[in-house]
Amino acid sequence: MFTEIKIDGFRLELTCPQDPERWEVYDGPVRVATMTVRDGVFNVNAPDEYGHEVYGAYPQGEDRFADHERLEFLEKGVEAIKAKLGVTGASWNIDEQYDDDGQLTRTIDGYRLVQTCGACPEQYDVYWEDDKCGYLRLRHGHFRAEYRDEVVFTAYPNGDGIFDTDERTKYLTAAVKAIDAARRKAPDVTWGCAYGSDGGGDGGD
Repeated sequence: MFTEIKIDGFRLELTCPQDPERWEVYDGPVRVATMTVRDGVFNVNAPDEYGHEVYGAYPQGEDRFADHERLEFLEKGVEAIKAKLGVTGASWNIDEQYDDDGQLTRTIDGYRLVQTCGACPEQYDVYWEDDKCGYLRLRHGHFRAEYRDEVVFTAYPNGDGIFDTDERTKYLTAAVKAIDAARRKAPDVTWGCAYGSDGGGDGGD
């Protein structure tokens, strides 16, 4: 049985072969889901940044897949993860520039990220058109993304209060995917409350 496989750009790593059979699913460096087979039930669960089951099915295997069905169910699980993350197959391109006030701004598939603090924490306000709909923050090795006032993504990068150069794009992109998925499911209303950056330095996590 294979112990690692790539499906539609996601890397699946077998972490337990049975009782239950368990797979960890990664989008780049970010773990986005777990898949388990237990008591004849196949569950795909997003980790705490998403918070609940995204797919369930009933394979023939009890605490592990039957060999002939494994790949089919793993592919179905990945399709459910893609739907949860709002991935449509289009590339997530990132564009960087400085605005008139000298603030670094990144745009990821239509979402504008305005960096409000460069380090300790590294943080961003996220805009969809003119609506400030999200907030990103990395401090003490804990990165979180919020859509309005709800945490929709968390991760633990190598960077402590600032991303390592080689991981920033992947984590920002994963966070925007989560915000995009949340926005598409939310009512079409603007964010009326004042929420977002705290100016850095001394705030809590």
